[in-house]
Parts: sequence; C-alpha cells; structure tokens
Amino acid sequence: LSPDAPKPRFFVMGQLHSRELTTGEIAWRWIDHLVGSTDPRVSALLDTTEFWVVPVANPDGVENVQRGGDSPIPHRKNGNDTDHQGTTCGTVSHTHHGVDLNRNTGSGWGLQNASERQCDQTYRGTAPESEPETRALEALWRSLYRDRRGADPAQPAPADTTGLVLSLHSYGDYVLFPWSGGSPDRRAGNDAALRDLAQGMAELAGPGWRYGQSGQVLYSASGTTDDWVYDDLGVASFVWEVGPPPEQTCGGFFPAHSCQDGFFWPKALPMLLHAARHTAAPYAPAPEPPTACARADDTDVPVVTRTPPVTVATTVAGCEGNARSASRVEVRFKNMTASLVTLDLIAPDGTAYRLRHQFQSTLPDPGGSFTVDLSRETRDGTWQLRVHNVIWVGTGDLDRWSLTL
Repeated sequence: LSPDAPKPRFFVMGQLHSRELTTGEIAWRWIDHLVGSTDPRVSALLDTTEFWVVPVANPDGVENVQRGGDSPIPHRKNGNDTDHQGTTCGTVSHTHHGVDLNRNTGSGWGLQNASERQCDQTYRGTAPESEPETRALEALWRSLYRDRRGADPAQPAPADTTGLVLSLHSYGDYVLFPWSGGSPDRRAGNDAALRDLAQGMAELAGPGWRYGQSGQVLYSASGTTDDWVYDDLGVASFVWEVGPPPEQTCGGFFPAHSCQDGFFWPKALPMLLHAARHTAAPYAPAPEPPTACARADDTDVPVVTRTPPVTVATTVAGCEGNARSASRVEVRFKNMTASLVTLDLIAPDGTAYRLRHQFQSTLPDPGGSFTVDLSRETRDGTWQLRVHNVIWVGTGDLDRWSLTL
C-alpha cells in the first residue's frame, strides 16, 4: 500500500452499482484468469504489472439485491437506510433507500444528474464523500497511485504517469472516460490518449460498442469515481457499460447466467488484456509521422443563421499512420456580417475537436489558423469541419479550409 511500488498498477472494480450483476462476474473471472491461466502472455503481464481487483465495491447494496433470491431486487445504491427528515423510501427500483456511490465523490459533487432527493436512484448523499464505501475507495487509490495532477484542472498529467483504473458498470455497450461531469465540450488534459485507449477497447468488444466522454455518448454525471481518479491523481480512468438493453438477448441488469461464458467474457477478456498492456504508459504519445499530409477544400459554402450547423467534408487517402501532435487547420470566410461563430473539427472516427467557441466578429473573415493535437487520430478517412453561425442576422460564406496532418 505504497504509491512508490516498482510495478504499474491496473485496478478493476465491479458492482459499485449493486444490481449490475455482470460487472461482479467479470471481476471474479478476471481474478480466476490471472491466477489460473497458463497463457505465457498473462505470465508476462504478471511479471511487469501489479493487479488489484475489487469484485464487489458495494457489499451492503449487493446484499439487498441478493435478498430477492432468483428474483433479484434491482437495488442500485448502497445500504444506507438512514431516515433523513422523516423521508421513507419505497420498495421499487426508483424509490429505494441508499446513496448512489457513483455520485458521491468530491469531483464536481452535486452538479449534474446527481439528485438531492434521498429516494432517487442518483441520490448524491448529504455531502461529498459522505459514504464509507466512497472514503475507503479513495483512500485505497491514494495509497496505490502517485498524485500526478497539475494545479490547473486543464493541465494534462505527465506523459510518464503510470497506472489505470477501470470501473465496470452495465448496461449500454460504452467505453467512457473523463470528464463524466461538466459540459461535453470540456476536455481532459490527456483527452487524446484516453480517447485512443477507449477506441481500442471498444473495437475489441465488437460491433455496437461506442466510446467517448459520458456527456458525448450517454449523459453527463457529476461526483463519479472515474472523474475523481483522474481529477485527484491524474491516473487514466475508464468506465465500461457492459451489455445491451433489457429487450435484447443477454441484456439488462439480470441476464441469464449462461450469457457469462458465451457472450460477456469473450468480449471482456481481450479488453482487459488490452488495458493491462497499456497500464505502464497510458499517456505515451503516438509516434509522429515523418512527413506532413495536407488537404484543402476551396468550395464556397453559405453559412446562414437559424439553420443547423453547416458541415463540410474532405477525404484524406494515402497518408498512413496517425496525425501530428501539432496538426494545423486553416479556415477562411468571406462576405461575413456580424457573426457569432463556433468551429469544430470532426475526425474520421467521429471525435470532435473544438477549434473556436462563439467567436464574435464584425470582420468579413472571422476564421483563423488553429493548432490541434490529433496524434491519436488516423490520418486517412473523411474529416469534417462544422460551422455554426448563431447570430440571427449573420450571413456569409465559408471560403476555404485546409488540413495539415
């Protein structure tokens, strides 16, 4: 229990939400695989990496679920049944007692999708870290990982930061990473590396899996454990939402146990091994391409207000490898009147990079030249520029735009 241990640490946690049964099952199977496998790749990982697994992070909540026997009680929160100001919660899933342990950390506590009503499923608790489970997990993480976060929340953790924390949830088939709370436009300092790792895990899981910040692909939520790990320590932090919705085979919180062998574990194991292999250097930069790759689009496109954002595209082909960390985007307008313009670059995989947020100008060309770290993005593919002119009297044209990757 020292953050100065010689090996990088990979931490996996299941059943923070007690009714999400598959997450605990995956964690237990991960333990069995690590201690029982004869695969030399696993032996190599054990030689170089330290593994920590908390299969059940919410034991009192799990006990509540188990009281239903073969008809599990869909209890999400912990077992805190303290009666606050005479409040009595019900017995159905959305009116249970307890505190949502994934809304109880001090990282943005109480800001988004974190209820102040005691019986709600997302009840945040009476204060940040009010729950013993939250305090115990945070104390454990602080004893396992060095604090590499800068004073400025937007500052990235150093590239040589080691370690990775994974919290298993269900359902939805997502790989998520910070920030979970705040605006979806708010990017973590290590966003590119986190996004790249998430993409790799989602692709290993198979068709239908998506990746991104929670607010981009699911919903924003504050006080989460994944945000706290990155916010407090700078450690790479991920959430998996495992499994399809209830109406699909092996979906929901209570899939048939037969789904574990044939459906969940074959997806989870390659993802776990991929994460483990990146635990030593999750933020290591991708190699820079030896030569730049440039593309330009001179097609004039009207940018008119009171319409959805205008999106233009250009296809890059024959440029192998990833883009540069100092890629350039040039944008030029003409005939612009008073404007309030937001610009986004959208990579071939759908990742959006904010270039300019509501730039106000009465000039004919409110464009510019922008440097963007695209080192985690493959160069080949279709790139898009999204232009939103929000001033109701604003008119004009996108004259040209170019990429140097």
